[in-house]
Amino acid sequence: MADEVLSMIASARLIPPPEAYAARSYLSSYDEYRARYQASIDDPAAFWDEIADELVWQQRGKTVIAGELPDFQFFPGSYINVCENCVDRQAKHPMYATRWRSSSRGRTANAAA
Repeated sequence: MADEVLSMIASARLIPPPEAYAARSYLSSYDEYRARYQASIDDPAAFWDEIADELVWQQRGKTVIAGELPDFQFFPGSYINVCENCVDRQAKHPMYATRWRSSSRGRTANAAA
């Protein structure tokens, strides 16, 4: 069953997103995605160190990956504030943290945080 599913996925037709969407996305093309994916395979520590630069850290150690599968750690001894990285950073951008819709009046309101 799993082999059949993987085969279907591998043979699936690639449908690219609209150009306007891709232009403002984290990765703007399939080629860029493949390059980043390959970088994550070739040197996982360097890949995750680069990704970690996007976070706000309370304390960041120098070690990226300690140990080996299945017993390993990412960024041992490092600390982040999850709320600051997941909620607060979204409130600083023009996206909405909360969207409310009135069921009785059909009105919509947005709150940035």
